[in-house]
Amino acid sequence: MNWETMLVDRLTESGTPLFGLIGDRVYPLDLPQEGTIPAVTYMVVSDPEQWGLFGYARVQLTAWDTTYAGALAIRDAMRDTLRDYAIAGDRERIEQIDVTWSGPAGFDPDLGLYWRDIDAIILHIRRH
Repeated sequence: MNWETMLVDRLTESGTPLFGLIGDRVYPLDLPQEGTIPAVTYMVVSDPEQWGLFGYARVQLTAWDTTYAGALAIRDAMRDTLRDYAIAGDRERIEQIDVTWSGPAGFDPDLGLYWRDIDAIILHIRRH
């Protein structure tokens, strides 16, 4: 299992406050046309590897909802769910996640949705 799959698994883990808000609605890059709201999208901004063993990936995560208050609640739950999280898989592990930025708020008039971003830096290590 790679670090990106581990990240999505954490975001959709039942029992977390985030799961209570969005369930398993976490999508790469964009919301699906028929996607249910509220939801989270994520985009890997950069993932440079050092010596083929570890990397610091930067991931932008976006909380989407029909209200601004809802987008804020999802953003906060996402931050709390990810902060300082670590997990080991069979070939790769997430050593740490640091939530480093909460971006500007936005409203998409075409979708009628509010959004809030966070950036996370993910230290991931690959085992040989």
